[in-house]
Amino acid sequence: MIRMTHLIWRNGRACFRYRLPSELRAIPKPTHWPEELKELVSDSRPSQLKHELSKALSTRDERVAKKAAAVAIVWAEELVQRGLAFLKDGPKATLTAADIELMAERYGAELVTGDMDMRKAGLGLNLPKWAISALSSKTEGARRRNDVSSAEESAGHIAANFRSTPA
Repeated sequence: MIRMTHLIWRNGRACFRYRLPSELRAIPKPTHWPEELKELVSDSRPSQLKHELSKALSTRDERVAKKAAAVAIVWAEELVQRGLAFLKDGPKATLTAADIELMAERYGAELVTGDMDMRKAGLGLNLPKWAISALSSKTEGARRRNDVSSAEESAGHIAANFRSTPA
């Protein structure tokens, strides 16, 4: 079988190892280092860059490991090229329209994720679905009339029925 340079075996499992070029290896981390290049920053010394990139390929099969290593080599090469380009050019002086759009999409995704998490967690009341639908329909009518007292009354009525209903 052909030997792959970046494929090593540890305790019978395949691992990927890519030694960084001397321009990036173990140098102090520049200021304003981009977040997308955080894989190049050392875990044990956050103020400097790594010596090498390594990744567990989670397989014992040699054929699968070689295919996974090929994908990892592409990933590592691209990461190194972006790191070298950042060292050469420095941080961007202005934001492009694509950067702004990407930031807006990420922010929107964070908002939606937070909203979904909050909805899944609920309000702390373990109400059955029928109570939630009844509460929302009664409070919706009260909102239309701007009658807060009737919404509070209907919420209290539903909560009282919930307490008295056998589980």
